[in-house]
Amino acid sequence: MKTRIVGILFICIILIALPLAASPRRAQGFALLNRNNQLVTLSALMKKGNVIVSFWATYCVPCKREMPELSKLAAAYRDRKRVGVLFVSIDKEGKSVAQPFLDALNIADECVFDIYQETAKRYIPSLKVPAVFLVNEKGMIVFEAVGETPETLRRLEDAIKLLPDR
Repeated sequence: MKTRIVGILFICIILIALPLAASPRRAQGFALLNRNNQLVTLSALMKKGNVIVSFWATYCVPCKREMPELSKLAAAYRDRKRVGVLFVSIDKEGKSVAQPFLDALNIADECVFDIYQETAKRYIPSLKVPAVFLVNEKGMIVFEAVGETPETLRRLEDAIKLLPDR
């Protein structure tokens, strides 16, 4: 009897917590400088469409593999789903170390530099990278993946497919 009650309570907790864990949350706004020392804001990018926000660092080997794939994914859905990508470097040295890395990967997408890691800490307190978030046009995070997982790109594409077409 006691085991059955505990089991029922466990199921109730899961059923209550599941929608909370799966429901989107509001993305925190930020403004950071890009490669041309221009201020880029998340809100301005959202006016153009949905945004893949990718936090990365030059010391992150998985980031090096993931970044070109994120660029390709965004390009594949740029017109139909209005998807763009924003790379956020968390290297404390900023542009001086990040730019050669971006050049080597042939990354032409928008990149900003979070040298104090304040923005990153709001999204990923552990500062674990790679970290990818899909922010829809309404400013809601509809997908997130922190750390290297083999399913990230597939799950991200699935989330993009759920976005409304233009």
